Amino acid sequence: NTAGTSLNPYFGGVDEFALYAAKLTPQQILAHYQNGTNAARTVAYEALVKSRSPVVYLRLNEVTPGADVAVNLGEQRSAGHATHSAEVAHPAASALAGQAADGAAAYHNQGGYGVTTVPWTAGNNPPAGTPFSLELWIRALRDQQGGQCPLNNRWVGGTGRTGWVMF
Repeated sequence: NTAGTSLNPYFGGVDEFALYAAKLTPQQILAHYQNGTNAARTVAYEALVKSRSPVVYLRLNEVTPGADVAVNLGEQRSAGHATHSAEVAHPAASALAGQAADGAAAYHNQGGYGVTTVPWTAGNNPPAGTPFSLELWIRALRDQQGGQCPLNNRWVGGTGRTGWVMF
């Protein structure tokens, strides 16, 4: 998909894959689901799948836990994925009423600072003098003095600071 984000609505992952020569019955599918979601199962999920003689069974293993990533669904794709620091609570309550699972994050100043870092890409950083738009929904929970800002894009070096900071 190189023509735009709306052409590929699926952003996800596959944990395990099994292909059977014949369709499973509804009872067998239910048994697989119940086994796979039961932390105290008595039969290993792998053994249950193999008992149905799949033509192909790919475990794909589990993804090793890593940094808390904010997935970029925009044009920058994986080059624009952001990383939350350990102090960021994610997921968190949404800034929008009625949105329970929108990927919101909560920031605080306890035990350090909470930041989400987006890597620099040319697509996200137009040249100086080029207008751009940005949309951000924020629900402030308190006002505290001391230099906090909800959004900044700056570089410090050489002849001084460049970029923008929004308070």
